[in-house]
Amino acid sequence: MSAAAAQTVHQSQPIVQTAHEHIETPYSKADLNNLVLSFLVIEGYETAAAKFAQEANITPKVSTESISERVQIRTAIIRGDITRAITLVNELDPELLDTDPTLHFMLLRLHLIELIRAHLAAPSPWSLSTLLDFATSHLAPRAQTSPACLTDLEQTMSLLCFPHDVLDASARALLSTDTRHLVADRVNEALLESQGIVREAKLRGLVRLFLWQQGIQEKERAAAESSHPQAGNANGGANNGDTAVASTDVVMHDSGRVS
Repeated sequence: MSAAAAQTVHQSQPIVQTAHEHIETPYSKADLNNLVLSFLVIEGYETAAAKFAQEANITPKVSTESISERVQIRTAIIRGDITRAITLVNELDPELLDTDPTLHFMLLRLHLIELIRAHLAAPSPWSLSTLLDFATSHLAPRAQTSPACLTDLEQTMSLLCFPHDVLDASARALLSTDTRHLVADRVNEALLESQGIVREAKLRGLVRLFLWQQGIQEKERAAAESSHPQAGNANGGANNGDTAVASTDVVMHDSGRVS
């Protein structure tokens, strides 16, 4: 293989080096830039995505408006405003909840949990009647046709029927704010899938691999420049043409993402 051919292969397949192994990734610099941009879009880093796209000179496949709408949905769920979240989901994707009854039940169940939380904090005949009417009208019909939904509904109603200290751990966990985050993540993933965007788990793994590679390369470059300072100064301008990934962490701090 000629030196030119070897250089081409090296450029098309970046190598991540550690003390013990060599890992090749079949992604070009442009592919990896797009992965990082998609990660920022998926996670709701609206400002960061815009800045990164500008620095890397690439165009987002998803509109900024779509990012903002998903962030609003996530915010509503995490705050416990499930009615608002369902309204926003229907506005963004009117068919999603109809085609994904499991997701719809998950949101309705979370709303029931929020009604129970409010009732336990300030019991009243009105709050009790409200939550019972909601469970009867919106969850019971679905539970009649789904054993899994029936189990979930029974577990949820146990929050109302039994003292907190005698409930099992899984039932007590329903009142944790972690439940809101779990549902928010599931809704976010469903919206992304409906828009044809790569699943979060796969994307996160690829981005972690890329950032790991980027860190190794930066350390090797710094070591080389410290050993040959004149060469480092001569090549200093070359780094400016690389991907904008090095600024990703800084940009993300300015994004204002909902956590």
